[in-house]
Amino acid sequence: MFQQSQLHNIVADRSDHYPILLKLHGDNMRTTTRDFKFENVWLLEEELEGLVLGGWAKEYSQDL
Repeated sequence: MFQQSQLHNIVADRSDHYPILLKLHGDNMRTTTRDFKFENVWLLEEELEGLVLGGWAKEYSQDL
């Protein structure tokens, strides 16, 4: 899935924890940094429940 990614083990000379650095590259990366934000006004939409239930019912397949 992330063939072009790099994983680096970092040496920490002042700790017993060893951090890792994961660099993701490639076409699978999102181009925006926009986070999902729920708007309370959506609760007033009559179609909301059907949309949510329909979204939860979908099956997605990915190679992880």
